[in-house]
Amino acid sequence: MARLQRPGSIALIILPLAVLLGLLSPLITLYLAVTVIVIEAVLYFLGSYRKRINRLIANVLFFASANLAGLLVLIYFSQGLISRIKDPKRADALTHVIQFINQPGTLILLTILAGVAGAVGWFWEN
Repeated sequence: MARLQRPGSIALIILPLAVLLGLLSPLITLYLAVTVIVIEAVLYFLGSYRKRINRLIANVLFFASANLAGLLVLIYFSQGLISRIKDPKRADALTHVIQFINQPGTLILLTILAGVAGAVGWFWEN
């Protein structure tokens, strides 16, 4: 993503993947589409991809928003997932994990760490 310098280039990479993965689950397509729309909208208002700092922001935003969206989807659908588990010990363990992830501090920390990972990857590539 560090080399992308035109508007819509992230969408051209991610949205075809989202459509293909949509055959498995429409939720995956929605998840990736929302992430791309957030990035493209922010970069539209920042100016463009031409500046290095804007490309860094795009990379960090992609990782952070994808992580946050994925965690929120997991929390939202966790009750249906837990009800399908037959072993009570495993269901209880998953319930504790979901309760831990559902805390605002944990969500914020995991989102920040995903953004940091995106920044490190961006600097590693450049």
